[in-house]
Amino acid sequence: MLSSDSFNLSDSSSLLGDHLYRMDYMDFVQNHIDRNADITLSCAPVGDSQASAFRLVKINNRGRITQFSEKTKGPNKKAVQVDTSIIGLSPLDASKSPYVASMGVYAFRTHYFKG
Repeated sequence: MLSSDSFNLSDSSSLLGDHLYRMDYMDFVQNHIDRNADITLSCAPVGDSQASAFRLVKINNRGRITQFSEKTKGPNKKAVQVDTSIIGLSPLDASKSPYVASMGVYAFRTHYFKG
């Protein structure tokens, strides 16, 4: 079995689930490196009608994840609403997509997973 030690990697990526979108993974990983982040999660803004189908994340005003919510429905869903204008949406688009959904793509520093 190959491991990150086999390649002397300091950062790795994990792609979970089915991916039916276009994403430049090199840009994603470069952003992770440029920010000197420990863990980076790709996310996308979604509207109220879509939100219950996804793992939602609540983020603070710096874009850091403060809470995960697994396919939440009903009034509890409102607790993970955020102002998505902090991730670059216009105020109008942010009002239409007040949730942040995990896309299941992670970049992380490999030393966190060494035993």
